[in-house]
Amino acid sequence: MYLALGCGGAPPTRRDLVELFPFARIGTEPGRVALGSSGARRYLASGWSNDERDEKDGTFAWGLGTQSVVEFYLAEAHDLTLTVRCTPFEFPGSPPRVVTFVLNGAAGPEVALRPGPSDYRVVLPRAAARAGWNRLALRYAHARPPAALMPSGDPRPLAVAWEFIRFDGEMDRREEPRIEATRHELFIPAGACVSYDLDLPPGAVFAFDDIGFPRDASGTLTVRLESDDRRDEVVSRLAAASRTRSVILPARWSGIVRLSLEARATTAGGGVRLARPALLLPQAPAAPAGRESRAVRRPSVIVYLVDTLRADRLGCYGHDGPTSPNLDAFARDAILFDDAVAESSWTRASVASFFTGLPARVHGVNGRADALPEQAVTVASLLREAGYETVGFVTNGNVAPVYGFDRGFERFELLPGTIVPAPDGSVPPGLADRGEAPLSDKVNARALSWLDQRSDSRPFLLYLHTADPHSPYTPPPEFRARLGAPEGPPDLGSIAMFGRLKQRTLMADDALVHGLLSLYDAEIAENDDRFGELIAELRRRQLYDGSLVVFLSDHGEEFHEHDGYEHGRTLYREVTKVPLLIKLPAGDGATNVRIARTVQLADVVPTLVDYLGLRRPSGLGGASLLAELAAPDRPAFSHLDLDGILGDGVVEGRWQLVRFGERVELYDRDRDPLERSDVAPDRPVTSGYLTALLAENAARGAPALRARRAVMTDAVRANLRALGYVQ
Repeated sequence: MYLALGCGGAPPTRRDLVELFPFARIGTEPGRVALGSSGARRYLASGWSNDERDEKDGTFAWGLGTQSVVEFYLAEAHDLTLTVRCTPFEFPGSPPRVVTFVLNGAAGPEVALRPGPSDYRVVLPRAAARAGWNRLALRYAHARPPAALMPSGDPRPLAVAWEFIRFDGEMDRREEPRIEATRHELFIPAGACVSYDLDLPPGAVFAFDDIGFPRDASGTLTVRLESDDRRDEVVSRLAAASRTRSVILPARWSGIVRLSLEARATTAGGGVRLARPALLLPQAPAAPAGRESRAVRRPSVIVYLVDTLRADRLGCYGHDGPTSPNLDAFARDAILFDDAVAESSWTRASVASFFTGLPARVHGVNGRADALPEQAVTVASLLREAGYETVGFVTNGNVAPVYGFDRGFERFELLPGTIVPAPDGSVPPGLADRGEAPLSDKVNARALSWLDQRSDSRPFLLYLHTADPHSPYTPPPEFRARLGAPEGPPDLGSIAMFGRLKQRTLMADDALVHGLLSLYDAEIAENDDRFGELIAELRRRQLYDGSLVVFLSDHGEEFHEHDGYEHGRTLYREVTKVPLLIKLPAGDGATNVRIARTVQLADVVPTLVDYLGLRRPSGLGGASLLAELAAPDRPAFSHLDLDGILGDGVVEGRWQLVRFGERVELYDRDRDPLERSDVAPDRPVTSGYLTALLAENAARGAPALRARRAVMTDAVRANLRALGYVQ
């Protein structure tokens, strides 16, 4: 059926192109592209807002930043005449707006825009067009965020609002490619193409069972490859008389590429039919064997979670300030994962992934009133089932029993003063600024008291959830002094100040951001000091060496890196890159080890399942970190669906893509670790590949578990009343 790949060895991995069709890029000659409509999204590559609607003028999309890019397919190169309707973003004193039309890198006409909505006619010469995919960049002389010009919460750099782009002429509006699922066939009409953005290993093969050319024996199938770093290349043309059923893709085209299948025919209604088309990919060499399960050895497990802790503010993750000497010492006993990615950027969604081993899209706990679904099996439940005593001491009300996080715990205690948001997500104004939330010293005291009083001989799970670095930032004077944190203004680091910053009634300068970051560092140092005290007490009780200890965070914190503060609003590295360290029991090796590959918080549960020999629940996601210490990178996914903000992120290798609604941004983590420069406009294939990964991941997560809605019981109501939440 298929070309054999080598002799002996593992059979190739088969990627079915019919199954991948929903994530493919469909190319046909364009007609009228109505911006702001769902049908236009296939043409919009980068530099665009989400779809918007005006009651008078209909749908539109803003061009953002310095350029917006349109991608479209041409079966053959020819002259292009465009009619566009657009409106420039205007403000008092705004300079004249000029748009330059750049087709495939060749600068074309410059159009001076008139105030208000107007139509313009633009001619692009055939010399700049090409057969295959074309990129039309609309370049702007300037763009400004409304928030910098007027009272507004809109930080987007607006340039031009586009209503439509019409490709005029006598183009034949051909039918679109489709699949016949029952026959497992892909049909590509003449003049159309199907493109797959993929990460190909060397030695990949495009194969199929049969090829047919309905109505036209002179038809052809062109197989084309392109990437962001080289021009496209036709690697094969197959005709009706061809007997081949496979195409070896040149090894020079390994990596992230676009594979395009293009149909040609001379008869109307013709096209190409492919039966069972697929990519055959050589399997990578097996990773070195990991650690064997310790099913007969059941050490106690201690999980120490520091809420809102960025990895890049810790010494063991490269920070040069004195924030974390005790964690740095602990790292010398542990395995440190350099690139741990949180599944979300706020506590409940992220801890739900850590507790269940499920991605955020699957466990469904993403909104303010969401509680763990009944079907979700927690790490505490698994350990309790295996004979562990399970205990938790918690200082963040987002993981309170009302939200289901006590499941599997014999004892789960919210420390007195912990602020528990009401099930509708509300917290009365000013309550969080009272400084009532218990600090990590109180967590230590409760945990150590429990240890001293217990007489149970069972191994235990001890979950400690601290939140010292969480806003408001109120570190004690000694830690302020150690980290050089300023004393003023009086409300520096308060919830009220963050409210003004987010509402843009207060604009931060470098000094203010530095002051906030210094206070945050001081709170990290305070938490680290208490962590060191806990480790010392565990040693004194002879519990440290024999225990498995996990140190992690649920998410990070923003300090205006991407125009925001706190967390739960974006998915950039400052809120998704978190510390993750695992110390194995003494004598089990793997001390002072750094793992560079990308991992996720959801990997912790399968790690414990494999190491401790626990029952593996059905549907468990993630991978055992200890069984795959030398495994290659896997894509890491993040998801946010909170307070009307919908976003997704994916990290793979050097690339991170974030998407908010339909707006896509791409960052090169090697060259731009702070994610300051969006390279999506220059790397359409990489952006397309990672966007397809997001779509595949979302499809794998459907149907998601149904999160429960938290309800007000009498006990919860009494607790909220005591804290001032309800009357």
